[in-house]
Amino acid sequence: MRQSYSRYLFLTCSYFILLKPVTAQPPDDRAFRDSLERSVQSLDQGRYEEASVVIRGLLLEAKRFGPGDIRIAWALNQSGLLHYFLGRHQAAEAAYLDGIRIAENQGDRYLLTRLLVNLGDVLVEFRRYAEAEAAVFRALELMKADVGPSHSDIAGLLVNLAILRGLRGDRPNARKLLEQALDFPQLNADGVQYKASALTHMGIMAFLDGNSSDAVSFIGRGIELWRQALGPGHSGLVRPLLTVGIMYVKLNRASLADSCLRQAQEIMEATIGSEHPLFAEILTARAAAVRMSGGRKEARTLERRAREIRARYPDATVSAGKIHISDLIDQANSSRRKNAKIRDR
Repeated sequence: MRQSYSRYLFLTCSYFILLKPVTAQPPDDRAFRDSLERSVQSLDQGRYEEASVVIRGLLLEAKRFGPGDIRIAWALNQSGLLHYFLGRHQAAEAAYLDGIRIAENQGDRYLLTRLLVNLGDVLVEFRRYAEAEAAVFRALELMKADVGPSHSDIAGLLVNLAILRGLRGDRPNARKLLEQALDFPQLNADGVQYKASALTHMGIMAFLDGNSSDAVSFIGRGIELWRQALGPGHSGLVRPLLTVGIMYVKLNRASLADSCLRQAQEIMEATIGSEHPLFAEILTARAAAVRMSGGRKEARTLERRAREIRARYPDATVSAGKIHISDLIDQANSSRRKNAKIRDR
């Protein structure tokens, strides 16, 4: 009987797809699994000190079973995520690489796939896009061998590859991969989320090509699918709304930006809470949108509140998707400037 253990695979990058388990499960060790779940809950709610204690205990417990036990790889996956959220990207990379070696030796393709995707996520922070793409491509090949080329999770990895191709400036191939992801049948809520992400990124590609009307259309359709898959007040909507809100800021669509960001703020307050470092990112983005509409006083208030939250989590990494958008838009703006210079000659 298949069960969902996605809570053990806490991948929160705004862009990278969270994959659901298919064929394997965490070790059949009730105490270890309970600790694993507590570590995920702590990370999810931004309780990093608590997560650190739980994960340290996980590692100590796992090592009792020997240096190559698969429990160590699971604990290293959680350790990597904690380091990532605290901005310790080199430590996160080291944890994932150690976990990958154990998963390879144990022949656990399921956990190996997830570790590779998480490694790709942290490599993006170093802008090592070619290496990130290689990690995600390997994960894709492993998943195809494990569940077949038509499984819905393949669509999620195609979206991840498209993101990386876009970051490397290969938008035509990025668009082809997104179109392939859109062709997969949406058999469940996961499939709908993959389609929603693909549509959102099709919107980004349209923006980069200078087609703002298509960009708004694709993004709007993507958000509606996110709501359909998760429900109107689900915490999983926070990051898509934040990502789209930032996109609208870049498009100088202040009203649409503030609408998305306000929704993200309200959902965050009602679910995860207003003390999480992600909340600071929402407030900062809202400040930019509000300032565009002339609300300087409100913008300063939002920024002051964001600074107060960040002071409690000085190294936290909570919105890598913002880096992705900035990189892509920088590429587009650079290309437009070059084209303008050519036309002026």
